[in-house]
Amino acid sequence: MTRRADVRVTVDSGSCIAGGQCEMLEPEVFVVDDIEGVASVIGAATLPRDRAEIVVDRCPGRAVRILVDATRTLDADEPTAGE
Repeated sequence: MTRRADVRVTVDSGSCIAGGQCEMLEPEVFVVDDIEGVASVIGAATLPRDRAEIVVDRCPGRAVRILVDATRTLDADEPTAGE
């Protein structure tokens, strides 16, 4: 079995609707601020790519993104590397 590399994740606060799917799926990486109504990343903000893709796919606001590099993110509508 090939292990996929860890990737960094980020939350677009302008798109976040605080649905809580990210926090429910990966509570060690995401936290939802119920007062501000937005999720954010905590700690190193890294996940194995397959788990990050699940969080991206399940985000109702399409706010969770995989950080490709310092200037670009990968959202749910874009294919991942190797597809």
